[in-house]
Amino acid sequence: MLARVPPGDARVPKAASDGGEWPSSVRRRHSSAVPPSLQIKQSQADDLVVTSARSWSSSARPAQTDGELPILYSQYVARNVRVLVGSRWRLQRFQERTIVLRTGAEPELSLYAVNEAAALIEATEPEATYILSLDAVCQLSCSQSSNRREMRQSVGAFQARGIELSSAAKPPNTPAFRLRLRFVTAADAAIWCTVLKDTLAHARWSREVQPQKRRSGSTLGRDVYSLKHGRSGQRFVVKTLATASDTGDCHELQVLRRLHASASARDAGLIRGYRIVETPQAMLLVMPQFPGENLLQFLRKRRRCGQLTVEEVQTLVAQLAKLLQATHASGIVHCDLKLENVLVTSDLARVGLIDFGGAYDLLDSHNQSQFMTGTPGYIAPERMLDPLTPPTPQADVFSLGVLLFQALTGQHPFVKAAQEQRALVLRDSLHLVWTSAEPLLTARAVGAELRELVGGMLAADPRARISLDQVLASSWLCS
Repeated sequence: MLARVPPGDARVPKAASDGGEWPSSVRRRHSSAVPPSLQIKQSQADDLVVTSARSWSSSARPAQTDGELPILYSQYVARNVRVLVGSRWRLQRFQERTIVLRTGAEPELSLYAVNEAAALIEATEPEATYILSLDAVCQLSCSQSSNRREMRQSVGAFQARGIELSSAAKPPNTPAFRLRLRFVTAADAAIWCTVLKDTLAHARWSREVQPQKRRSGSTLGRDVYSLKHGRSGQRFVVKTLATASDTGDCHELQVLRRLHASASARDAGLIRGYRIVETPQAMLLVMPQFPGENLLQFLRKRRRCGQLTVEEVQTLVAQLAKLLQATHASGIVHCDLKLENVLVTSDLARVGLIDFGGAYDLLDSHNQSQFMTGTPGYIAPERMLDPLTPPTPQADVFSLGVLLFQALTGQHPFVKAAQEQRALVLRDSLHLVWTSAEPLLTARAVGAELRELVGGMLAADPRARISLDQVLASSWLCS
């Protein structure tokens, strides 16, 4: 069963894996103690419990769905599991145990002789620990007796309630290893089989990737670095969402879950290919590397050979507005839209939106810890006037207007800061003078219709500011 998992606990991913691609084997290793990070969440049934050294998830998380963000946690626990260990030709009897699966580059499965009435597992020593390597198979299994019994009860196909981990014989004269796990329900067995396959897949992936480049931090100063998969050549970007020393919930994880559960965000491909990996030290976001560069880098290169054409700006703004629409339809306001957080391909055929670390979740009424974030020159004026009031989608429209102004002119619209030759500060958003900024567009031969559109996006009053729907329906974009 999967009931009664406390709200603060992490949840089991439902994304299925093809077990045939990730074989593994098992070998025994004795362990003298349980790591201090192990925490067991008590339950009153034979539940699968996900545990970690701290609570990464928000207590107000969305309900689990088939479209849930794939997450591999650092460890999983199941009680009242019948375990049988031995070789293919010599098996012991089944014994009821508590099992703990620890994930990572070298995953391991520990057995504990602990039941619900016993002391907490962190105070006990495991009977044995089996290291999962790369030469065995994990599959569902069912005994012949239960097969006949279930076939008598139902005309349909039976559901297996067991899992078998088995390895090939190495060296040839050595008996092959076998580990069998029997769960109370078929649902438990199916979920644990998926978890084990995902664990083995990640272990193999971890051994085949190599670090490439460490990048500058994101909104909250988290580490970001690149990896390259040796076999496929595919590149990934890894971002640290939270560390074990952080207090409170991981806000960005909550936002990513919200987006992944949203049909609008999935259709727009906002976070396609994202997955979460937890280690004892940190919660990591693993993303496929975008085949391009950020918009700041793109515009700098283009300035050397001329400004963007009107058609290119139309393509850019239309795609970006649709991504923001999908974000807002998911109940999320990005709050930090800027050149560095927009990714583009060289032909502008694809546009991506990244870094939701400062995003605001409008649907999370239980979380009172969300705070104002933004970048000087992009943050909406109303956010400066009243930081405690939740932002609206209009805040992102203002940032999009600044970005559009930069794409058209190569400059930001805050003329006073440019005249004073100083860096932008947050309060500059309160002093944008459109009559001073509009001549910069005129000097670039921007038409009156487009100038009016940009001015409507940069209106200081969010009630007077045009919406994303109006931007997408404007005659300039539809022409």
